[in-house]
Amino acid sequence: MEYDVIGDVHGHAAALEALLDNLGYVERGGAYRHSSGGRMAVFVGDLVDRGPDQLRAVEIARRMRDAGSAAVVMGNHEHNAIGYATEDPDRNGHFLRIRGTKNKAQHKAFLDAVGEDSALHRELVSWMGTLPLWFETDGIRVVHACWHQGLIDQLSARSRDGVLDEATLVETFRKGSDLREAAEIVLKGLEADLPEGVSFLDKNGHRRFKSRLRWWDEQATTFAAAVVPEEGLDGLPEEELPPEARVPPVSGKPLFFGHYWMSGEPRILSHDRTCVDFSIAKDGVLCAYSWRGEETLDPANLTWVGQHAPAMAR
Repeated sequence: MEYDVIGDVHGHAAALEALLDNLGYVERGGAYRHSSGGRMAVFVGDLVDRGPDQLRAVEIARRMRDAGSAAVVMGNHEHNAIGYATEDPDRNGHFLRIRGTKNKAQHKAFLDAVGEDSALHRELVSWMGTLPLWFETDGIRVVHACWHQGLIDQLSARSRDGVLDEATLVETFRKGSDLREAAEIVLKGLEADLPEGVSFLDKNGHRRFKSRLRWWDEQATTFAAAVVPEEGLDGLPEEELPPEARVPPVSGKPLFFGHYWMSGEPRILSHDRTCVDFSIAKDGVLCAYSWRGEETLDPANLTWVGQHAPAMAR
């Protein structure tokens, strides 16, 4: 089987349909399927929030999954949606994710599309709860933000093929829980406390004292080299990262992930691992990597489309 690994869609259904068309998928029987029959899509998660066509984006991925022409892994936005919609079983009237101004604003596009607490809202969130936190075959690995084998092993003990049961999902929202920490890293990436006196404002205007790390780069061992670039975050020291801020190396098959809002023309990050999120929700492109069995990733296998432009392929 060959796989087309598709980056974060974030409600940009028109771009997704253009990308699928460019990759050779056709809509038959209500679902997109590859014309060859020997390829399937893998979505890295974050189907929802931000973009203009939330319901169509979810519908496309869901129908493809049901038809067996795609797999879908959970992103942090699906996980957040589950927490926002799910009442805390231990606290009447409270939800697993706080329904405050900040969280509501981040989730606004999806809530506007489904109608907060509607039957459709509950039904789609229930479907999101069936998504695995990772996808692995003999040939490839796919995760939304970070493949940390030790944490995936920990979560695997409470899951079936990466799908968490209801009790485990609830626990991933409990402060202080080991499972919460594991899910946070797998879904949102590894972070480290910034050196003393260093902070920045994130894209939503919130001051941050932690930053995401380029965990996929085994040579990035200092703050200056390892911190994912953020606007306003400058002057990082050549100070070694603490041991807990490093991901144990994993090899043996190509690894794909999303989440990181890469900018510029899509590119391969290393010979055996790469991000496929090139910021469709922020004037970027929707990107896919078509894996055909190779051990070394090939930039020629990248395909992308713009938000409002016809398909552009490489």
